[in-house]
Amino acid sequence: MLSEAEVDYLDGSEDRLLEILRGADDLSSLSDELEKSATNWPERYSLSRSRANILRSLALTSEQTVLEVGAGCGPITRYLGETCGTVDAVEPVRARARVARERTRDLPNVDVYIGSVSDIPAEPAYDVIVVVGVLEYAGRGDREDKPYVDFLSHLRSLLRPGGQIVCAIENRLGVKYLAGAAEDHTNRVFDGIEGYPQGGRARTFSRTELASLFASSSLEPSFYGAFPDFKMTRALFSDELLRAPDWQNLGWLIPWFPSPDWLDPRPHLADERRLWRSLVEDGIGAHFSNSFLVIATATTPSQLWGERDMAFFFNTQRRAIFATQTQLRQGDGSLTMQRSRLLDSAKSASSGGLTLKVSDQGFVEGRDFLELLAESDDEALGRWLRQWSDLVRTGGDSGCIDMVPHNMIADADGELVAIDQEWWLDDFGDGQIIERGVFWLGIHLADRTPPERWGKETVRELTVALGELVGLASDGGWIEGALRRESEIQARVTTTDPGASDWNWAANALQGQLLAKTNRRLADTALGMREHDLRGAAEETIQRIASQQREDERRVAQLKSELGGALDKVEETEQRLIEAEQHAGNLGHDLALIRGSIGYRMLEKARAPVRILAPPGSPQRLPLVAARRAARLARRRGPMALVKKAMRVSEWPAVARNLKRAAPPAMDLNAQYDIWLSRHSVTPARAARLRSQALALKYQPLV
Repeated sequence: MLSEAEVDYLDGSEDRLLEILRGADDLSSLSDELEKSATNWPERYSLSRSRANILRSLALTSEQTVLEVGAGCGPITRYLGETCGTVDAVEPVRARARVARERTRDLPNVDVYIGSVSDIPAEPAYDVIVVVGVLEYAGRGDREDKPYVDFLSHLRSLLRPGGQIVCAIENRLGVKYLAGAAEDHTNRVFDGIEGYPQGGRARTFSRTELASLFASSSLEPSFYGAFPDFKMTRALFSDELLRAPDWQNLGWLIPWFPSPDWLDPRPHLADERRLWRSLVEDGIGAHFSNSFLVIATATTPSQLWGERDMAFFFNTQRRAIFATQTQLRQGDGSLTMQRSRLLDSAKSASSGGLTLKVSDQGFVEGRDFLELLAESDDEALGRWLRQWSDLVRTGGDSGCIDMVPHNMIADADGELVAIDQEWWLDDFGDGQIIERGVFWLGIHLADRTPPERWGKETVRELTVALGELVGLASDGGWIEGALRRESEIQARVTTTDPGASDWNWAANALQGQLLAKTNRRLADTALGMREHDLRGAAEETIQRIASQQREDERRVAQLKSELGGALDKVEETEQRLIEAEQHAGNLGHDLALIRGSIGYRMLEKARAPVRILAPPGSPQRLPLVAARRAARLARRRGPMALVKKAMRVSEWPAVARNLKRAAPPAMDLNAQYDIWLSRHSVTPARAARLRSQALALKYQPLV
C-alpha cells in the first residue's frame, strides 16, 4: 500500500464482485463464466469481456512495462497482465484494489497497489501508462485546467524514452449527448454539452480541450474515435477513415446505433445514426465521437497504433469461442478487412451445430443495401428484394445463414455482393434464410425510415408486408417460426449450446427480447414521435380531459340540484304521511270509542235481525240497498233530486238488475277483500311492493 486516499467513489458492487471472483475458475479477459455472472451495470462494467476492447487494437507486447492508473476492479488490469511483461496497477480505493488483486491472482507479473499516481516517484520507469476512465476525475470537477495538466505532466515524468500514454475518456460533445443521452457521470441531459453548469465530481472534455491539455503537458496526442464509448467499445477508428472520400461512408456505417444508455433511457429527441452521418459527411465527425482513445508521446511518434490501420471493430458480446476482431487496413490504395478470432488463431470454431468461419475480404465499393432499401419507393423496394431472394436461392453457400440484407452491398453495376459471411448452421435451408433476412430487415428499416413511409402500426406489420414482396405468407404466420429459430441462433452465439442446463432460459429470454422488437409501434422507433410530438399529444389529451371534466362537473351540479329538490319532495311526502298516520290513528281511536259506546252496541243489536232476514248479497237485501242509495242521493243533492230519480220508473228494472249484478254472492270477508283488490288492480306482487315501500319509510305507517 502506497497510501489510502479518502475517495467517495464506490458504486456498492465491490463486495459482490469479490464474491464472484473468489468463486470463479476462469478469470481471463474473455471469460464466459464472469460474463454470465454480471446481473447489473456495475457488475457488467467490471466483468464484461468488452471492457478490454479499447486496448485490443494496440501493439502491446510482453516486453513492455506498464503502469495502470485507476485500476478500479481490474478488468483492464487483467488484459494488461495477459498481454504485457510487467504491470503495476494503482487504485486509491482499498475495496476496489482488493477486487483487482483477486481478478489477477493467477498473474505473477501483476502488482496492485493502494494509492494514487502522486505516490509514484517521478522516475522514468514505464513504457506505457494506461489511464482509462480516470482523467475526468483527476481534478474532481475543477473548472480550471491546472489539476489536469499537473496530472498529465506527472505521468509524462514516469515515461521511459519513447514511452506512451494511453488515455480513454468520454467526449463532452459526443454525438449520443447531442442526440439527448444523459451525461454518463451526472445522468443529466445536455449537462456536459452545456459545460456542467451544476458542477460535479467529474469533468470531461471536447477534442479541442483535450488537445490543449496534452499540449500544455508537453505531450503530442493522436486521437481515435470509439463507439459506443470506451467502456464497451465495438468500433475504434482513426481520423484517416473519416477524411478519405472513398471510404468515408464506413465511418458512419461501422458504429452500431443507438448507443446504449447505461443509466436512464434518453428522451426521444434525435436519431443518433442520422446525426452522426451528417457530422461525418460534413467533415467534422472526428470532433463528435462518443469517446476518445488518445495516444500521447513526449518524443517519438506513437508505435501502438499501426500506420496502415484505419479501424478496428469487435464482436465480444458473443461467447469467447466466437468472439472476433476485424482490422481494417489500408494498402496500395485499397482496404482489406482482416478478421480473426480473439480466443486463438484458428480460422473456424464450432459448437452446438453452429460454425463460425473468419476470413479476410477486400473492401467492396457500393451502397449499403439497407440504406438503399430505406430510400427506395415501393416499386424499387420490391425489385431489390426479389433480386436478393433470387441470390439466396441460386448463389448462396449451403448452410450459410448470413445471406441477409444487412450483409449486402449493391455495387456500381446494380449487382448484390455478400459481405461478412461468418455463420453456418446445419439444416438451415434457403427458405429459412429468406425468413431470417426479412425478419431482421423489418427491424432495421423501422429505425431507418419515418413511420409514415409504410402506413403500418407496428414493426411486425411492416415485416409481414416486406415478406409478401418475396412470396412469404400474407398472414405473417411464418414470423413465429423465424423468431424462434433466431432466438436459438442467438442463444448459441451468446450463451450456451442446446441441451445445456441454461439453454431454455437463454433461448426464452432472447425470444422475449426479439418479440419486443417486433411488437414495437412504428411511432416509437428512431424517426417516430419525438419529445415535442409527445408533449403536444399530451397537451391535447389534457385539454380534452379538462373539457370533459368541466362538463362532468356541470352535470354533477345539475344532478345535485335535482337531487336536492327530490329530497325536499320526499321530506314533504313523509311529513304528509306522518300527518295521515296521525289522522288515521285518531280516526281509529274515535272508531274504537264509537264501537265501545252503548249506542253503537244497541245499533249493532238492531242490525242483527236485518242481517238474518236480508243477508248481504241476497235478493232480500236489494230494497235495503236501494233505500241507502236514495238516502245518500237526498243527503248529497237534495230531496228534489230523489223525486226526479223516483219519477224515472222505467229505469227501476235496470237499476234492480245492476244492483243485483253488483251485489256479491254471500261470501266471507276475506273473499270480498280479494274481489276488492282485484277490481282496484292490486295484484299480490303490487301489494307486496306497497308493503315493502311502506316499511322503508322513515315513519312506519299502521298497515
